[in-house]
Amino acid sequence: MATGLKSLRGSNSKSRPQNTTLKMKQLLHRGIILLTLITGGCSKETPAQWQLYESQLQPVNLTLIEQETLQLINLHREADSLMPLEYHPIIHQVAQLHTQQQIEQQHISHEGFGQRAQYLQYRLGSTSQAENVAYGYTTPAALVNAWLHSPGHRHNIFNSHTHTAISIIEQEGSFWATQIFSTQ
Repeated sequence: MATGLKSLRGSNSKSRPQNTTLKMKQLLHRGIILLTLITGGCSKETPAQWQLYESQLQPVNLTLIEQETLQLINLHREADSLMPLEYHPIIHQVAQLHTQQQIEQQHISHEGFGQRAQYLQYRLGSTSQAENVAYGYTTPAALVNAWLHSPGHRHNIFNSHTHTAISIIEQEGSFWATQIFSTQ
């Protein structure tokens, strides 16, 4: 009997570190599983409400006309002691989609701006957004001048936003334009 106890104690004393290690591994594994369930996994899946919207976004490249327009706007901001707006490619995709929709409808509007703003909040963590749209201008200077002489558009340009993108599509010699502003 004493041998059995000694053997039992021996098993316990030798396996205690192994059991502790095993238990720690099991707890760690459970913790990882729980954390994965809480955070939704390692990759962030796009919520269903944005999957269709994102499927419509297309890669874009900043055109020379868009670059010149952004430079003109930033020159006016800097002259007013404001920081220049930083170009953001996701904002550009969103602006481009809206410009394309306006062309398809042959109507200039801010329709759907709430959805665009919510998307930027979701995707970029944007805290505020604004939008300028225009049609019928033929040069970046004419476009920027028109926005600067419109109180609402001017307010958007000189507001405390930090990021922007401008989508300009030329059709039959005239610009369709969307500029979206974002604060991040």
